[in-house]
Amino acid sequence: MAFELFHAMNIDTCVRGNMAIKLDVAKAYDSVEWPFLAGVMGKLGFWPHWIELVMKCVKSASFSFLVNEVPTSHVVPS
Repeated sequence: MAFELFHAMNIDTCVRGNMAIKLDVAKAYDSVEWPFLAGVMGKLGFWPHWIELVMKCVKSASFSFLVNEVPTSHVVPS
């Protein structure tokens, strides 16, 4: 899916200025504490507003699954 997304972003009909970030959700939620992730980005010199935006994305993620073509309620990782 990530390959298709990046491919779509590279074709001529795509609007310039788009960006995608591929995160390995299993590793991020299984082994990295969210404050640690923000701290590492800070130590690497990321702009504080950028860190805030990334953390909003990480903390607001939710998932829904199709079961017999019927969507389930949202599951929020923690």
